[in-house]
Amino acid sequence: MAWYDLTPILAGSLDRHLILILLHSLEEHASEAYDKREVLVAKLDVLVKTNMIDYALEVLRDCQAAGVGAERLRAGHVSEEALQERREKILMALRTLRVEVAPILQAVEEAVVRAARQAQRAAVEQNGDAAGAEHAASEDQADEPTATTDLSLLSDADLQQLRRAHASITADTIEALYEYGKFQFDCGNYAEARDVLRLYRVLNSGAHAERILAAQWGTLACEILEEHWERALRELNALRELIDTPPVDMRGTLNPLQELQERTWLLHWGLFVFFRHPHGRNVLLDWVFPQYASTAPSSSPSSSTTTTGGAGHTERYLDVIETNCPHLLRYVIVAAVTVQRKQRRAMLRDLARVIEVSRDDLADDPLVALLRSMYVDFDLATAPTGLQQCEEAMRQDLFLRDLREPFLEHARQLVLETYGRLYECLDMQVLADKLYLPPEQAEKWVVDWIRTARVDAKIDDRTNQILMGHRAGSVYDQVVDATRSLLYRTTALGHAMDRDRVAATEAPRAHRGPVGRPPRGRGLYRGGSRGGGAAMRAAPGASANAPTAVASTGGSAAGR
Repeated sequence: MAWYDLTPILAGSLDRHLILILLHSLEEHASEAYDKREVLVAKLDVLVKTNMIDYALEVLRDCQAAGVGAERLRAGHVSEEALQERREKILMALRTLRVEVAPILQAVEEAVVRAARQAQRAAVEQNGDAAGAEHAASEDQADEPTATTDLSLLSDADLQQLRRAHASITADTIEALYEYGKFQFDCGNYAEARDVLRLYRVLNSGAHAERILAAQWGTLACEILEEHWERALRELNALRELIDTPPVDMRGTLNPLQELQERTWLLHWGLFVFFRHPHGRNVLLDWVFPQYASTAPSSSPSSSTTTTGGAGHTERYLDVIETNCPHLLRYVIVAAVTVQRKQRRAMLRDLARVIEVSRDDLADDPLVALLRSMYVDFDLATAPTGLQQCEEAMRQDLFLRDLREPFLEHARQLVLETYGRLYECLDMQVLADKLYLPPEQAEKWVVDWIRTARVDAKIDDRTNQILMGHRAGSVYDQVVDATRSLLYRTTALGHAMDRDRVAATEAPRAHRGPVGRPPRGRGLYRGGSRGGGAAMRAAPGASANAPTAVASTGGSAAGR
């Protein structure tokens, strides 16, 4: 069943630290798909390319305890002595970077202390003397410099004013702040790395557009690794806006080929948010199908968790999936099937068109095969096998594991609706086999479906059959359905032409990157030649089904 697993493919567009999450999931379910020892070796191969040496030493001992041969470890140039030596070098480098950014950190810490004191005084004035005694101890503690995790007390305007007020905060110091944030990320200190990167993004004057974009990627990675899904979704949407509609000073930073690659990475990184945030699947559908964008309220009044499509958005992310990463179709299918929307059938038909074009690339994915059998080939005889294989594939998928039951429930409804449109009389025993259910449970399920879906159907107890009532659709409904998105597509095309015309006017031609230039590296936090992401390759002596060694490039982090 290992061929259902997408870990080797997804790893090519993820940061090392995000890959560790996938490998940890494989380690927990190794008996189902992979040898646990191979997973441990792959995990170690990722860790030794980061600065999380303590974590790497722990996994090295686990490998030795699991029976991984010394020759196998030496082949990867991994030894406890080498890791200990590297640990000392990392600590020395961290101390050096900390000295370089000390002026900024000291100024920020003093500003945080002042802001904390002002907040405490305001609380005392608002709550009276009783609150004053309660805050006395914390006010004394405020005399000590606080960590950068209190950076939320300062607004962007406060930080900009801080830069103008301190002559010690120079351009070189700010650039050192970027290196310090990246290094903290590599060491696994995600909370501090997040605050340092936010500080860099605010203090940077816009002279290094590529680094600002890379810092945004790093902030998103920190929020994902800290499992702050609300903030991660905000960073995800902010990064999307930065890529799709960059500000004037960043236009021309990415050529079209690079934009395609950035959106590919964004969809891969977004999987952690789409399937963990309560409204994440809605956001994914809004990105892929902006013409059917929802207006569902967010879970937090202060933040937007869904993005409306609007006339200015095109189906660019569906094009990205079709062009660069068709394997992500399984996640769009699950989102479209499990989220209750009036446009579900229209979205599934659009997905079916993409599947029909990408037939050879997705032959082994059971979720794609199920949708193809119902909407492309109309081969309902394979539905039982398809549902069973979908359940097995989702059990191995970190992002879909918790959605097995909702998906199977709604998939059975789609199968039954398709049967109902084709046949007037359905045998209950045959239908139970098609729905991958026992006969008794299938009958109860069909009764519940008739009641909740309010379909024109009834069960004949004498013949043990389902009698479907058909209602012919009007020509008007068919015309509306066929031209539903015509106005949207026309308006979106006009907005895209206007945007290109404005960009050509505002951005000087000299500042634009050549369109024919090959894509640059993925920066400090993404995969690529200069750093980030990963590609799974076979390790020496590894079995064919093993996740094997992971070679990755960018900023990584995930320490204990």
